[in-house]
Amino acid sequence: MLGNDDAFSTLATLPNLVRLDLSDDAFMEGVLELSKGGFPRLRLLLFDALSKSTEWRVEEGTMPCLGELRLCGCRNMRTLLEGLRGLTKDRLVILGMDVIKGRIEKDIGEDYHKIQHVHCIETDSV
Repeated sequence: MLGNDDAFSTLATLPNLVRLDLSDDAFMEGVLELSKGGFPRLRLLLFDALSKSTEWRVEEGTMPCLGELRLCGCRNMRTLLEGLRGLTKDRLVILGMDVIKGRIEKDIGEDYHKIQHVHCIETDSV
């Protein structure tokens, strides 16, 4: 379990990390923060069942190579961060997160503007 910002910051500095799966409450805190310059080669990021995480903050310039983001079963996450607009993703997968699914509904969701540049958006059925 990664219980502090130092552990996550250490992961962010690994120069050859291309895939990161965080699951089953890997973080104790409610806020996950990604600083500028972090995860320079990361292509796939998966958050799976991080039920204690309520917010995710990403600074511009983080994860410049990210191609796919998967958010699955992070039930307490209530909004998509503004930093998603700067990420160059080809695919976004959101599963088991009904609140977020409503917020990204095309043209009417409160957070749709944050993800409208993503080529492929996948959600589970209602």
